[in-house]
Amino acid sequence: DTGIRIDVRAGASLQISTLANGDVAVERLQARLDSPATMAVTDAGWRILADSVDAEVEALSLGETLSVSAPLFLEDVVLAQQGDLLTFGSGIYAPSSRGTWREQTIAMPGLSGDVSFDGEDIAAELKTVGLSADAAIQARHSLSSGIGHVNLGEGAISFGSTKLSDRVSPWPHDTDIVSGTISFKSTANWSRDSSRFRLDASASIAAAGLAGYFGETAFSGASSQFEATYQHGAGFNAEPSTATAELVEIGVPLRDIEVDYRLDLNTLGADVTRLSMSAFGGVVSADPFSFRTDSDVNTVTLNTDALDLSELLSLDQFEALEMTGSVAARLPISIQDDSFTILNGVLTGKPPGGVIRYRQELRPDDQDASVLGRAQRILSNLEYETLVSEVNLGKEGDLILQLKLTGRNPDFEEGRPVVLNVMVENNIPQMLRSLRATRAVEDILEKQMQR
Repeated sequence: DTGIRIDVRAGASLQISTLANGDVAVERLQARLDSPATMAVTDAGWRILADSVDAEVEALSLGETLSVSAPLFLEDVVLAQQGDLLTFGSGIYAPSSRGTWREQTIAMPGLSGDVSFDGEDIAAELKTVGLSADAAIQARHSLSSGIGHVNLGEGAISFGSTKLSDRVSPWPHDTDIVSGTISFKSTANWSRDSSRFRLDASASIAAAGLAGYFGETAFSGASSQFEATYQHGAGFNAEPSTATAELVEIGVPLRDIEVDYRLDLNTLGADVTRLSMSAFGGVVSADPFSFRTDSDVNTVTLNTDALDLSELLSLDQFEALEMTGSVAARLPISIQDDSFTILNGVLTGKPPGGVIRYRQELRPDDQDASVLGRAQRILSNLEYETLVSEVNLGKEGDLILQLKLTGRNPDFEEGRPVVLNVMVENNIPQMLRSLRATRAVEDILEKQMQR
């Protein structure tokens, strides 16, 4: 008269090969009771109660390319059906999880908290497990109205003990993050009816102290904060942001980099209102510019008031020369595909000029009467007053400097005034590769982090 009660001993197991509903599917769900359970069946329906269930979910598919797997520990499980109403409630703990995106496996945090389903609403009160700062998660979705929301509280990922390449397998990229933290928080609200899906969301992401490399370029002390919203019908909107980096090593060190920018996620572009960095004893800045990924050519003009020539010529590529003085520069750079070009850039020496000389052990032959020999003797100890150069850089990286120098060499023809036109050529990519060859990325990062 009162129905049927079934007592299930601890150790009972359940295996489901496939469980599918619309775009969501689970393959190979396995569960085992850690404690006794009861199942009660009456005319009105049935109910299962269990104190503890140990489960393993494999290949929870969320679309065609993303799936999630995780061990699950459920506590105080209630699963019941009364008439057409199915309800579920449980405490949940997953110490870790892993995602699969196409051919890559991604190590992800676990979850703990409570989930419930009352036939109409799915709700979750959770917290991440295993992050350097775990985030609270609140979520609810109504099956009947199609309305839902999720709130992801502030959390953080640290790369100090586990670098980025160790979190994704296989890792095919010549890029990595080896230290620093990324923090995040977001909210989203959605609704669905028969004709459309509406989503409004906001997110905040902040990076602090990131260090790593991309290709042969090392970076450290990179920080930024990014805030954006998405509104149905209006698209993305990002707030103005600032990014800084203590060092970007491209073969020569660029330090104290600061960028004020605003991303345009709708066009995959950015507007930069300020860019500055320290290099060769001076400050290099850029005129405000825009960068658009859908544009064939993007342009940016770099300016500097005073680069120290003694620091520039301290590079191994110029070991034969010593030079004092400073130059101002204006360099219009065009970016097309993966190449950079400069057309009609200008270098101008700053008063009162300076000195160019060969190092003592590399002085030219005083008996060489050729034009080249005379030019080398003039440059062996040239006290220049003015220096002007046109700067051009081709797509293949060939740099051409058309230098015009005026001054005198006290050791040449009794120091009479001279005007010297010199063309200097160098392949910048080759030069930078040569400079990088003497500096391992790992050594650069280790020294910078020790600072």
